[in-house]
Amino acid sequence: MQQPSIIATRVRLDDVDQATEYMRAAGFGHHDRVQLGKGTLGLELQWIRTPHVSVGSTSVQAANVVRAAVRSVTVHVPVDSRLSYRVGRRTLSATPTTAAILVPGHEYTLHNPGSMALALIVAAPLLQDELEARRKPLSRPLATRCVEARLAAGTCRAFHQVQRQFARVAESPRGRDADSSVATIERSAAAWLACRMLDSAGQLAASPASLQLADDIDRWIRMHIAEPITLDRLVAAAAVSPRTLQLACLARWGRSPMELLTHRRLELARSMLQSSQPGMLVTHAALRSGFSHLGRFAGQYKQFYGESPSETLERSVAGVRASRPAASADSTDPA
Repeated sequence: MQQPSIIATRVRLDDVDQATEYMRAAGFGHHDRVQLGKGTLGLELQWIRTPHVSVGSTSVQAANVVRAAVRSVTVHVPVDSRLSYRVGRRTLSATPTTAAILVPGHEYTLHNPGSMALALIVAAPLLQDELEARRKPLSRPLATRCVEARLAAGTCRAFHQVQRQFARVAESPRGRDADSSVATIERSAAAWLACRMLDSAGQLAASPASLQLADDIDRWIRMHIAEPITLDRLVAAAAVSPRTLQLACLARWGRSPMELLTHRRLELARSMLQSSQPGMLVTHAALRSGFSHLGRFAGQYKQFYGESPSETLERSVAGVRASRPAASADSTDPA
């Protein structure tokens, strides 16, 4: 009998760039991390992965700002602190008794002062099964959103029990009952998360056509990003009412159409500043990304990424210089 895939991982990362690349490569989704201040990052991750669920913990020593987007619905529960997540104009708080539920497509900014948090990730098909089993008969919401989920004492104990169940399965010898054990605790984890999402209104009514509309306007924004764009122009491009476009973007991206525009412009500007193109200036990146007010651009950029545009550019230039081989001491000028 083929044994289930149970992978236990423990890693420590002290370099910000290394941590960013590891999180992306390990399948946690897009991560852009900026450390605040000097010293060691001290990011530690402990994870147990089965085919459909991941549980574990993350801790970090240095204060840092994370701009990220998850690939599967993810739960964060801090151990002894409060964490704040910015999603569009909304702010979510997570504490030892309040979970932050993060969903794909809704990028967030987290200002982490240095803390430890427990995490749970459930693959979409398994979670969808549990959600469908608990919905009211005529209720068919098709989109999820980031929410806070208050954890009563019993609910909190159940979450920690799920964590312990995965740890026991990972540590025990894999006998012939391993497949059923893994399937059982996966289902338990998915059921716990489905109940929290439904209790916290973590879903929005959104038809497939509405979600397609949000994807279409996102592509249109990327094609015209350097041009002057107003809400009226977005509405005209979408050929729907302002409210229809607003609801579609909130359901798909967790932000309004104009917030989505700002988000895409900031992404492009950061990509340019990190590209190490010769002669790149902050002004060039801002203007090519569609920003006409440089002061507002700088303020929004720092709020998103935890550093100023000039700091991003300086790190990029410093990285290029550090990667160049040092000139030989006895080299001569060919001229």
